[in-house]
Amino acid sequence: MNKLFDLDELMKNSGLPKAKVQALMKEIRREFPDDEMLRELHMLRAIMHEKSLFKEQVAAPARAT
Repeated sequence: MNKLFDLDELMKNSGLPKAKVQALMKEIRREFPDDEMLRELHMLRAIMHEKSLFKEQVAAPARAT
């Protein structure tokens, strides 16, 4: 089966820590062991979601104490 998305490139350029990407992939493989297309789609969506959360954390201004 041909891949729908270039996940290797997406994971490499996501800006997320490598450990986070690997944890996402492990979880998604466990959820969809027999469906490559669903794994690709869910990995894409998970990276996009985590990336937006990661950007918010990085861009959040420091709180004054």
